Amino acid sequence: MIKDNLKKITYLNNTTFENFIKSFGTYSHLTNNKPFCIVVNKKGKCLGTITDGDVRRYLSLGLKTTSDTIERIAKKRFIFLKKTRSLNQTFRKFEGLFSLSKGIFSLPVLSKNRKLIDIVNYNDIVCDNYIKKIIPNKKNRQIVETRNKKNNNRKNRILISVPTRLSFVGGGYDFTDYISKFDNFILSVALDYRVYIKLKIRNDNNVFIDIVNSSKKKNYSIKNINKENDLVSSVLKSIKFNRGIEITIYSDFSIGSGLGGSSSVAVGIIAGIKKIFSKNINVYEIANLAYNAERIVFGNKGGWQDFFTSCYGGFNWLKMLSSDIEVEHLKIKKEYIEKLNSEIIFFKYGQSRVSGKIQSHLLKNFKKELINNKIQKISLAMKKCLLNGNFSLFYKFLNKAWFDKVKKNPKSANSRIFNIYNEAIKKGAYAGKLLGAGRSGYFVFFAPLEKKIKLINHMKKYSMKPEKINFSEEGIKFSNYY
Repeated sequence: MIKDNLKKITYLNNTTFENFIKSFGTYSHLTNNKPFCIVVNKKGKCLGTITDGDVRRYLSLGLKTTSDTIERIAKKRFIFLKKTRSLNQTFRKFEGLFSLSKGIFSLPVLSKNRKLIDIVNYNDIVCDNYIKKIIPNKKNRQIVETRNKKNNNRKNRILISVPTRLSFVGGGYDFTDYISKFDNFILSVALDYRVYIKLKIRNDNNVFIDIVNSSKKKNYSIKNINKENDLVSSVLKSIKFNRGIEITIYSDFSIGSGLGGSSSVAVGIIAGIKKIFSKNINVYEIANLAYNAERIVFGNKGGWQDFFTSCYGGFNWLKMLSSDIEVEHLKIKKEYIEKLNSEIIFFKYGQSRVSGKIQSHLLKNFKKELINNKIQKISLAMKKCLLNGNFSLFYKFLNKAWFDKVKKNPKSANSRIFNIYNEAIKKGAYAGKLLGAGRSGYFVFFAPLEKKIKLINHMKKYSMKPEKINFSEEGIKFSNYY
């Protein structure tokens, strides 16, 4: 925000309420069309913020308004952004703001001594000009370049495929509330069960959505998009898309299976649109924008890991820190990957479910007991085991991590799930877990070759059929030919 505009929404703390109310809200067009201002002292130190809600509460008290200063009604405890911040941290701050205060879409940017530097509006975050100011960690700045460099024509259509993911450890501890206070480490890998998305930019304002797996179709004018509350429309709203578009989505699996499929959809749509209008895309940026689309705009509760693993592909070590999320691509020996591929078995279990409802219960538990040093130690140990090929210990820790997750969120499992797990171990499986938020989805087991047929036959008892899903080294893939 330019300095002249910043001054228009900044007030000295000794301003009387009577003078303040005459101009408050006049410049709301500068703050997402919501009345909002900053209160500072003579030295420029930020003392608080004021919204229209704060003004209404003050007036409801029936106090005299002629001599009171606005410092009295300013909110002293408020969320703010630091001058040096990541894109990830910015989204986390706004997510925290929305959980506390409805209708506020602006945050002050403060220096170390709390002097006002700038104001950031939520709607501005998705703009390219803002994102360019937020320079992510170099390790995160993986660029996906156009494959056909000789063809400079920007076509109006594209095919995108995005992998799903398997989380070995750390999943369930990747919520904003948790990682903003405590570090969390996630060991995950991309899977070759993919989401395929066809995008075609139209020359009119019509939006056509076709979800092939569920036979759901929708069409409307982009001008009426705010009336739509589905995931795909929420993704378009989140990036302020304002043109006609055709979107066709097919997946190798059913959404709600514990593989992070809905997040792959958000990633694919944003990546595809960015790719059509840009030469290169930044996958770190895509992961953050997709989180904003599904978790904040659409409101589907959950963590951060799905978006990053699907963007980057391969085996990843996600370091979820209070300041940012860093992605380390792990170089696993080919023979280790082959061993895992030979021993892994996926079984579809139950029906598709809305993970957000289960995740909401987990979030409530975190508020009661946030820190879990145990899972950090298990994550670090599993990473070491995987890199060194110590699979007996790796599988032992895998079991411990899943039981810890279930203990945190009892709603993620039931007696039937525990029976399946215990019987699989008795039949020779080294380890296993139910993927995703729980209750249904995919059961994954690791078993020696000589025990796999016995395990597969036993799972018929629960009407569970095996599915072969391999690891995927590739993340987002693009094609202009379809």
